[in-house]
Amino acid sequence: MFSNPALATTAKITDQDAFASLTAPDDLYSELEEQILRYNSRLDDVPWIVKRIAGNDVILFDITTAEGEKLYAQVITNNGEVLYYEKVSSPAEVDPSVTVTTDEETAREIIDSDSPYNEFKDALGREEISVETESTLKRIALGTLMTVNKVL
Repeated sequence: MFSNPALATTAKITDQDAFASLTAPDDLYSELEEQILRYNSRLDDVPWIVKRIAGNDVILFDITTAEGEKLYAQVITNNGEVLYYEKVSSPAEVDPSVTVTTDEETAREIIDSDSPYNEFKDALGREEISVETESTLKRIALGTLMTVNKVL
């Protein structure tokens, strides 16, 4: 069978909204994957506080797409480095230590930013992103993140 991008290049596009709903979650997932690769390649430049928040965790991304659908992805980190990234069909498939909830618009603003760290921090301040953790140390680190001015 063809993937959504393959269908998009071979099918006649008659309804742009239908096309967008076919590809948007998969495109967003791929764009997030690219950002993770970028993050890992620049791990030495990542602020210590970000590594502390995403240090040794199972992170669940819960993103509401522009079409109102849910995109869930699991990220497993070790010492701040992303070791594993996978799209999941339900949050029940993941036992997260950190859950990051946002919408597609905010996720794309961070992805497209020249300074993703600052955009993420600003989105936290505007409450466009929610980061939930049971760990007291991670909650303290998250609070510290809001005061760190280092630019990625």
